[in-house]
Amino acid sequence: MAKVPKLRFPGFTDAWEQDKFAKVLKTHQFRDYLAEPTEKGKYKIIQQGDKPVVGYANGKPFKDFHKVILFGDHTVSLYNPLQPFFVATDGVKILSADGFDGDYLFVTLECYKPKPQGYKRHFTILKSRDVWYTSNKDEQEAIGTFFRQLDDLLSLHRRKLEAVANLKKSLLQKMFPKNGEVVPEVRFPGFTDAWEQRKLGEVADFSKGNGYSKNDLIQDGSPVILYGRLYTQYEIVITEIDTFVERQEKSVLSKGGEVIVPASGETSENIARASVVENKGIILGGDLNIINVNKTIDPVFLVLAISNGSQQKELSKRAQGKSIVHIRNSDLQQVGLLYPTMDEQSAIGTFFRQLDDLLSLHRRKLEHLKSLKKALLQQMFV
Repeated sequence: MAKVPKLRFPGFTDAWEQDKFAKVLKTHQFRDYLAEPTEKGKYKIIQQGDKPVVGYANGKPFKDFHKVILFGDHTVSLYNPLQPFFVATDGVKILSADGFDGDYLFVTLECYKPKPQGYKRHFTILKSRDVWYTSNKDEQEAIGTFFRQLDDLLSLHRRKLEAVANLKKSLLQKMFPKNGEVVPEVRFPGFTDAWEQRKLGEVADFSKGNGYSKNDLIQDGSPVILYGRLYTQYEIVITEIDTFVERQEKSVLSKGGEVIVPASGETSENIARASVVENKGIILGGDLNIINVNKTIDPVFLVLAISNGSQQKELSKRAQGKSIVHIRNSDLQQVGLLYPTMDEQSAIGTFFRQLDDLLSLHRRKLEHLKSLKKALLQQMFV
């Protein structure tokens, strides 16, 4: 039975062909590839995640851009080369397919690659599968170029997201005083006074959330914040809640402006974080420490102080436990807090909140593009 994808570029109507990947794919020896160095005499080294996984192979760099790199039998990671780079023979394969454009082969493998399955031999699984493909070179080139451009757009937004995240990290280090100092390296114009220091217990009241766990979550109900979401979901200010429960008696409800700190976590470094609950009427679940500051402290500023710098380090040292660490309100009360005037606190809080909004914007764009690519892979392949 003839098959065609649901979505095609105009002008292409031929039925796609079917075969086994084992018959289509070819693997190549690394010694077959040589390349001239770049102007600076260097080659690119492929990276998977943060660690280089491809290095020298007898000093011969790979330069054939019509083939695809597969990271071994026990992985499904693919790499589409754009420039010469060194390859390693251990756990890495170079693939090609007769009659396949390089970019088209890459996106075809992306579409058909096995899902991660522990220590399964993914290349063996891949070779056993049927593959549907177009033998029309023009259609291959159109599809390959389209997804290459989409990948370039994804990479652009990843770089933008990384740039803003690095900017935020750098400015957090510069806009809060270093240990032993009472003024930060970078300040907004017009602020010159030394920062004051108090124990957090002198400028805030403390309480605890109550009840609820992941097992209590339902599709629709009263919004709730569980402590684990502070590690995975929320930024400086919590404005939108996406977890719900059936409200029970003795629930602790937010009044708006509370600072919450997880009472439990996996490491002492991770537990030293905080967020502001912006809205009223949000259920605050168990294992949340709740801080209500007085009029001398801006809640957003306090979140930044707790999550970074000397306060973060001090709070980390107070965390107790081994496999699970804990922070109590009594620990929070003893943390030393350096803070400037309310006007400077507000300026700092507003600035970093805007940076968080920019980070969220880039994340949404990136997720939208990922979803778009996933949908198009399903529509443009059989």
